Amino acid sequence: MTQQESISIFISLVIFGLCFYFLFSIVNRVKREGMENASKTGVSGDAANYAIGLKQNVTKTQDTLLVKKYRKDYENVIIDMEDYVNNMMLQTVLSIDYTNESSAMEKLKTLNVLQESKQSLISTMKFVDSQ
Repeated sequence: MTQQESISIFISLVIFGLCFYFLFSIVNRVKREGMENASKTGVSGDAANYAIGLKQNVTKTQDTLLVKKYRKDYENVIIDMEDYVNNMMLQTVLSIDYTNESSAMEKLKTLNVLQESKQSLISTMKFVDSQ
């Protein structure tokens, strides 16, 4: 075996070793992250603790928002936001360049997002009214 062949074999082994090391560390990290995530979600039998933490978060948010006290203000904000979205929708429609199909498609996607936001505002208003 020549010296060049020995060096080639050595380099190949080093490259193989590095690839194995990186592959092993990636697989091991993914396994650890999966285990870490189990304690932050309701998965893996931790649903009771997850529910307790979630309820504490809801209570904290309710204490911050004081919806019963500021209901009328929140309703006005939602109504004004719906007006704003309607104006943005009209502005989007009027700015569609029908001679440029890709630009027109982007504007139509924007229009759809705005329509979805109106549905979200309706849901938000229902929530505020239910408090």
